[in-house]
Amino acid sequence: LDRADVERPFINRSLQSFGVYGKPRPNQVIITFFYQNRNGGNVFEPTVLEAIRDFEQSIMNFPGFDDYCYGFEECFPLDSLIPFLFPDGETIVDDIDSILRGFLGTE
Repeated sequence: LDRADVERPFINRSLQSFGVYGKPRPNQVIITFFYQNRNGGNVFEPTVLEAIRDFEQSIMNFPGFDDYCYGFEECFPLDSLIPFLFPDGETIVDDIDSILRGFLGTE
């Protein structure tokens, strides 16, 4: 990303607009996570994104998660950039900046 992309006023483009979400389950709680690079660098570095992917997967693997997730008969993925950056669940895309620019509306 170049400086102009970062300095633009924030555009509210919810990730939810990119998918189809089911009805909330009874007693559903919505939790929002914000990430930072522990080493003070960019959060979009591949090693940091891999750690985020692993963390989010551990949440979905938590016992009872299926009782509170969005979905119909099974849970939808978390509202996260991770499925866009790891389309097969394992390998990160070659051009992270291109994916991010798509969310900013600059592509």
